[in-house]
Amino acid sequence: MTTGRVFRRAVVAALVIAVATSTGASGSPAGLDVARRGQSVQLRQLPTVPAPFAAPRVKWPAAGQVALTFDDGPCAKKTRRTVDVLGDTPATFFVVGGQIRRSTSEVVFTASRGHSIQNHTMDHPRLRGLDGPRILNQLDTTAALIEQHVGVRPTVYRPPYGSTDSRVRAITSTAGWFEAMWNGGAPRMESGASSIIGGVRSQMKRARGANHGLVLLFHDCSGNFGGMIEALPTVISMLRADGWEFVTFG
Repeated sequence: MTTGRVFRRAVVAALVIAVATSTGASGSPAGLDVARRGQSVQLRQLPTVPAPFAAPRVKWPAAGQVALTFDDGPCAKKTRRTVDVLGDTPATFFVVGGQIRRSTSEVVFTASRGHSIQNHTMDHPRLRGLDGPRILNQLDTTAALIEQHVGVRPTVYRPPYGSTDSRVRAITSTAGWFEAMWNGGAPRMESGASSIIGGVRSQMKRARGANHGLVLLFHDCSGNFGGMIEALPTVISMLRADGWEFVTFG
């Protein structure tokens, strides 16, 4: 190889390093600017997770731990509004593959804020009605989309409608998936703020009494979004005041 060619390759390498470590016009890391445009990014390109999001990743919360979870997204405006209201409180978003294709920038934004992105299937079917290959295709296709857009492959799924049984769990666990159900949250998808707050307060007491962890189910793209988003700050304040440790699935 000639000296000139070696020199040119060295210059190109230096430029690549400079771009990778630079910040965008907004003052954020270049990788985050790419993420905000909805382009595919690798894990190493995502910004360092802020200290408030240094939450333990679990398969199920232990006693004294709580996981806030949001199903059915991402979607325009509502997902971003949910992330804004969460502030520095970590959460897990169980996303639908079809929704990722429609609202890619929303799932990238959510991941860039440090939240856990996990699997809620591709088309939101009842898994108990599917055979093994179709169950795994629902999960694997969505996992590939998540990995493509946020750089992290999920390991946890939530069955739509809670439609699961021992057969579904055997199929998914053999493929390395962990199933995440819930034991609290909005009493019904159409519940208003006061009903949600009262329900969570009772769920906190029961979980404390039984020495159990708590998984709260909400929806960022379906159900009574207005009631949920109104209740969320109070729910977070109640949990913090009662000493719960926030965790995420992963």
